[in-house]
Amino acid sequence: MRASSWKAAWLVGLLVGVLLIGLMPAMGLYMFLYMSTAGKTPWPIALIITISLWIGFLPPVRQTPARAMAAVAPWRHASGFYASGRDG
Repeated sequence: MRASSWKAAWLVGLLVGVLLIGLMPAMGLYMFLYMSTAGKTPWPIALIITISLWIGFLPPVRQTPARAMAAVAPWRHASGFYASGRDG
């Protein structure tokens, strides 16, 4: 197979993986498999890189508006206005 055919096969495999298991797991699996086979990276190093990048791509924990306001202006949260549920 030509080099362009292999690249197309990897991308099709990624898209099939996204359809079957979702974007984040498919990206991690694709990254690990591509680095360890096509990139000839030793699998422990490929696994460390994949896990660290995968954790870095996870979305942050959501905050409720009251928690966000308490983090930005704790003196306003302590007054009870935001704690009472009235937004104005």
